[in-house]
Amino acid sequence: MVEFSGRLGELKPALIRCTKAMRIFNERMGFDLANCLKTEIGILHYKQGGQVGMHIDTIGLCTRKAVMTIMLSDDTFEGGRFVIDTGMENMPVDTSFDLSCGEMLCFPSYYPHCLEEVTSGERYILVVGFHGDQPFK
Repeated sequence: MVEFSGRLGELKPALIRCTKAMRIFNERMGFDLANCLKTEIGILHYKQGGQVGMHIDTIGLCTRKAVMTIMLSDDTFEGGRFVIDTGMENMPVDTSFDLSCGEMLCFPSYYPHCLEEVTSGERYILVVGFHGDQPFK
């Protein structure tokens, strides 16, 4: 896992890149993300055998419109591929991602997604949920 204690100054460039990426994502998707000010941030930890079934991150009148995941683990785990069902004709129904440490993925919160089983080691990711002022219409 990436160790940040005592190195918070190194986070600033990464956070700037994340903010820029989400602004571009917001403009392209037209999500009205309230200037990226309304967020939820968490670190998710999966041990061997950990997995998450297919789900969406919007239920009811939820204002969470986009999700960004950033891989914090290095190559110390196996399995744990992230799968998104885009439902788009020009992409495979299930698109899987094996992110490397520091890589990020942004996607609409209404895309079904899951985490395949971590077969060995431990997987850490930073997850940021971005909210708009209004739920999806």
